[in-house]
Amino acid sequence: MKHALFALGAILLAGSAPARAQDDAYAAAVAARRNGDPLRAISILEPIIAADPRNSDARVQLGYALLAAGRLDAAEEQFRAVVAAAPDYTDAREGLALIAQRRTHPADERGFVQVEGALSDLGEGIADWQETAIAVALPAGATDRIGAGLNWYRRFGGIEDTEASLSYVHRSGDDTWLRLGASFTPQADYRPEAGLSVGLDHRLTAGRNALVAGLEGSWRRFPAQDVWQISPSLTRYVASGRGSVTVRVNALAPEGDDLRLGAQARFDWHPAERRRLFVGTGYGPETALGVVTDTWSLYGGGEWPLGEGLSLVGSLAREWRDGPVDRTEARLGVRVAL
Repeated sequence: MKHALFALGAILLAGSAPARAQDDAYAAAVAARRNGDPLRAISILEPIIAADPRNSDARVQLGYALLAAGRLDAAEEQFRAVVAAAPDYTDAREGLALIAQRRTHPADERGFVQVEGALSDLGEGIADWQETAIAVALPAGATDRIGAGLNWYRRFGGIEDTEASLSYVHRSGDDTWLRLGASFTPQADYRPEAGLSVGLDHRLTAGRNALVAGLEGSWRRFPAQDVWQISPSLTRYVASGRGSVTVRVNALAPEGDDLRLGAQARFDWHPAERRRLFVGTGYGPETALGVVTDTWSLYGGGEWPLGEGLSLVGSLAREWRDGPVDRTEARLGVRVAL
């Protein structure tokens, strides 16, 4: 009898060992996520779910870890699986709400490096315009992002400018973003010798289809004149933040000239992470060469993933100018998510 009881106890202990190990792993994953290490949490939770796909608690924790890592689509998949099995699971529903909110942020809070080139055809025997640009943006804490850029321009076959820029984005609370920018072009021929900008975005309504109001003001000193500009905008997000429609009004005041008005409209669609399409049009004053020219533009482009964290970016634009030449511009580059 004693031997039988001992054998039964050994069997029960052996059977409970995997469960204890899984509980310990789950606790370690939760601790890693809460301590700001979502990648470690993901690496622990994925085997747990592979062994037990019905583990809703592990799926919710994985969803929040993926959300912290910026993998919104994968996080949404986990939360939706839990809601399908347990419709009243509050944490999963709150996770879906956070994803919708994250998709309606006016500014991407993740870091990136982007390198691209552009070529513009002006026709009529005029030499092509060329441009090369590199931009870097890095998170600076939970609420801030800093960026820097360097653009090289070549116009009309020989005139060159190199423009440097800095940017700063601060998130104040859940619904307000402040943007600051500055640029400088040494020995400028047609780009701004110096420029300053300040912008504010505020989410008026939250939820799956948020409404965001924006206001941006800028000053630029061109070799030919100073130009002031103010641009209010309104963005409506649709399809749980996967799409957005933006309307912007541009009021531009060249030095010694009358106020000039223009408007832009743009549609963005994000079917999945690092997959983006956009189209837009606009009419109004434009200052690409430091001289204000009324321009009607039509453009489109997008982003497509090439691999883990690597994307191809590109666009095509056509401008009809109230001047001697029109312009067609093609841009192509790569973007690395950090």
